[in-house]
Amino acid sequence: QTVPDGAGRAAQYTIVEVDAQNRVRLMPFNALTGEFMKTPSTTDDPDTQLIRQVDKPGDPSTYVYTSARKKIAGKPWFNADAAVRVACDTPNAARVTFDRADDNECVYAYQVQVAPASHPGKITAETTMYAEYYFEPIPQTQSVTIDSLDAGTEYIVTVTPMNAWLQKGEPITARFTTSAEDPAS
Repeated sequence: QTVPDGAGRAAQYTIVEVDAQNRVRLMPFNALTGEFMKTPSTTDDPDTQLIRQVDKPGDPSTYVYTSARKKIAGKPWFNADAAVRVACDTPNAARVTFDRADDNECVYAYQVQVAPASHPGKITAETTMYAEYYFEPIPQTQSVTIDSLDAGTEYIVTVTPMNAWLQKGEPITARFTTSAEDPAS
């Protein structure tokens, strides 16, 4: 993975507060919008400020944000109406656009794989891209261009969401055919 396009639009940091009872509050802040970040999109109240609180900082058994969460983390999911759309403007490339997935915490990345429809198990192109979770609001769709495809060939594209623990959810797929070679070339 590399630094994603538009990463310069992400300017976030966390404000840490400690009160008289030694409770620690972590509050993500977006410097570009001048606002505290809101709760994840999967909650009932998307306008509520996102606050992560540690009530007993001296007692690690009460910590919520540890690597042990991996064992209980749910997998990300696409909503039932989520779709993949493909535009083939050139014979050897396709622009893949897909709807955002959801997760109880954070969709971290997407794995995008392309295989010929005639050999679905033979992956000919693959990329893993960050889910744009660091933008506020989180974009509803993401896109990636897949190069080095064969002209006039039918493909299957598979998009799989992954959480911060790289656990994969159920993918969504689409079929597309690249355009034929330009006869003028």
